[in-house]
Amino acid sequence: MARDGGAVVDILAAAAAAVLLCCFLRPATAMMVDTIRYGPPRGPYRLGAVPPVDLGNTNSCVAGYGGADGESTPMFRLCIPTSVAFTDDGATLVGEAAKNHPAAISGFKRLLGTRFDSPDVRSAAEHLPYKIVDWCTRTHIEVNAGGAAARSMYPSDVASIVIAELKARAEAHLGGEVHNAVVTVPYYFSDGPREAAMNAAAMAGLMTARITGEPPAAAVSHGLHRNKLRDGGNVLVLHVGGGTSDTTVLTYDNAVFEAIASYHDLHLGGDDFDGKLADHFTQLIKHRHGIDIAGDDLAVAKLKAQCERAKKTLTAAGHDTAQVNLHSQLANGVNVSFSGSLTRPQFEELNHDLFQRVISLVEKAMAETKRVPGFDMIDAIVLVGGSTRIPRIRELVKNYFDGKETATATSISSGAVAMAVVVEPDEAVVHGGGLLSHPMEDGYLCMGAGGRRQIGSPMDRCYHEF
Repeated sequence: MARDGGAVVDILAAAAAAVLLCCFLRPATAMMVDTIRYGPPRGPYRLGAVPPVDLGNTNSCVAGYGGADGESTPMFRLCIPTSVAFTDDGATLVGEAAKNHPAAISGFKRLLGTRFDSPDVRSAAEHLPYKIVDWCTRTHIEVNAGGAAARSMYPSDVASIVIAELKARAEAHLGGEVHNAVVTVPYYFSDGPREAAMNAAAMAGLMTARITGEPPAAAVSHGLHRNKLRDGGNVLVLHVGGGTSDTTVLTYDNAVFEAIASYHDLHLGGDDFDGKLADHFTQLIKHRHGIDIAGDDLAVAKLKAQCERAKKTLTAAGHDTAQVNLHSQLANGVNVSFSGSLTRPQFEELNHDLFQRVISLVEKAMAETKRVPGFDMIDAIVLVGGSTRIPRIRELVKNYFDGKETATATSISSGAVAMAVVVEPDEAVVHGGGLLSHPMEDGYLCMGAGGRRQIGSPMDRCYHEF
């Protein structure tokens, strides 16, 4: 009996050790924390050696200078959908190839470095089309491929696949290997998600030479650091992407953009606008044809893709009507053939409540600024993310600020880096990161007076100090 009791104790001890290993050991492919956090020794890099990487929930971009032909300008910018899929035959799809796959995984940026029991993760579980699971208190993504048993992956593991694809495309453009990167992250990322983002870059073969906030990068992309703002001037950066939205108010003091107010919504963006349209047409199909497609995932996905196209059509100047067509065979064998139209007023009415949620983020950030000593006014407004192209959102922002115009692509001044480019809202962050990656860029410092850092973290490293 005593011998049996000892065996039980041994088993329990072994189990406890396994749990400790599970919870505290990093994936074998990850680099040591200190190496990831502090990066390579600071020093000047050659032009194009440190491309910026902007990982998004919907789209991700890489940028930089140079090319296979030896040209140093203009800056290149390459973007792909933030989608990964694992096929039945064991292949891994990424970017455009994965976006429309039935098992596509996207929207995982919001899961980086999170605890499974956090409110944000619980909310995400209700929205994401794939399953997330608890693995030693950390959030994991459950992956199914073919007939194999389900396995789980860290969100940073999945993110590294996207970053590796961006790295490969940058290397193909540059005609050589790159080993370092500027990584951009949202202001609301805490140390855990920031470290997870750097870990994802490391697993993709990129050392984080500098990590910087997305709002400052967006402000830099519009040249607001180059004699466009008074000392102590304030910038509101509104980001409305495919899956998330956030508003940050920055003040420009001692050559550094610092956040003084920020609010975010992890489930508000273009995907939600598309969902509203899809719900509308699902009901319209049911009313006209007596067919409910709501339970057919393939048909719903096709309809949502059509709604996204209609949204983009109505966003473009000169288009007031868009067509939505669905031709699909449902799982029960019923054929659906539908064609309908969507006007701009209909689109705006269907998404009225969501657009108001966007402006609510602006209102909350502005209310927070009233508690900041010395704050007086917003000097510039920068719109970031593809969804800020929507005319109604731009109109609401302009009305909120009594007609104040937002920063436009044509107003960009590049200063010491001689460039005349058009920066689209969904490329503003990576474009700003590209300016910060220029080894001779001297218009914006990583640290201001007294060593203050723009995102309040020692992980913001100035690799181009001389």
